[in-house]
Amino acid sequence: MHITTKALVLRTVDYKESDKILTLFTQDQGKLTASARGCRKKGSTIAAGCQLLAWSEMVLYDYQGRWSVKEAATQRLFRGVLGDIERLALACYFAEVAELLAVEGEPAPELLSLTLNSLHALDQMPDKPLPLVKAAFEWKAMALAGYEPLIDGCDVCGADPPEEPRFHLREGVLHCAGCREGVGEGISMPLSPSALAAVAHIVHGDPKRLFSFRLEGEALKQLADTAEAYLHTQLERGFSTPGRRYGRYRSGNSCTYGEAAGKPRTWGRSRYREFPASSGSCAAYRAGPWILFPWGPPWVTPPSAVPVRALQLLTQLPYPTAAQGPPVLDRHQVCTRRDRD
Repeated sequence: MHITTKALVLRTVDYKESDKILTLFTQDQGKLTASARGCRKKGSTIAAGCQLLAWSEMVLYDYQGRWSVKEAATQRLFRGVLGDIERLALACYFAEVAELLAVEGEPAPELLSLTLNSLHALDQMPDKPLPLVKAAFEWKAMALAGYEPLIDGCDVCGADPPEEPRFHLREGVLHCAGCREGVGEGISMPLSPSALAAVAHIVHGDPKRLFSFRLEGEALKQLADTAEAYLHTQLERGFSTPGRRYGRYRSGNSCTYGEAAGKPRTWGRSRYREFPASSGSCAAYRAGPWILFPWGPPWVTPPSAVPVRALQLLTQLPYPTAAQGPPVLDRHQVCTRRDRD
């Protein structure tokens, strides 16, 4: 059985010596897992189309009950994203969210269109602030996944617009500041009138004009912070590639550094770990933002997360104080030392 479809590569995992296991978001079949045999060999005809975030036209065939890639012709590679580390981190985050929300074997054209449009915004709209693009993707993705926020008025008293509006993360409803007790336990975050108007545009507006609005300053911060918090609250998990600086260490399948590092993350869980103020940790690991290395550095088992600033320090990473040990650790030591607690 053969099918021809266009697909976005959401995730790649190296397999054996020359193969890859791909997670694809296809137009006709929804999310699929397929093997790309021999795509890592020199001169492979399907190598380009099997890259992470590649939008390709593929011919898939059923091989022993599993999909395999027979042909792959690239339609778009989003080169503007691949050339910028922050945009690449955000694009990988979009792919991870889309992979979680998509259902195996069920077409989701609206979610696929949203993911492609968001990648296009990162690639071709340099004037758009990254927090705005990220927030728009998160709000719209939650709406498409069945978590559409109710923002038509106060959920308790019905006031429209609400007085000093707050958004309740667990219930997904809007309420007045004075009606806080009526929506139950949980966290509520403020949304200014301009931020609220932006949410309405994102959720109810034309998908083709998703990013056609402007927001700056505190209103943009409220929009972005609330979108991220709402997504994490409803999905009850974190991601390997958050596009925001948390100011805290994230333990995961990551490069670790001496006593400041946590143990590798257990698959299927998400865990944060604060830096001790007196530890020997480097400030780069405290700062973030965290990114995913799609190319799978050889010293870390992919998927792997390291902070952007650590890229500049992999070959020369001193302890913050001279009294705390050797002045320099080479790259191998930085990425393999782990605490023993």
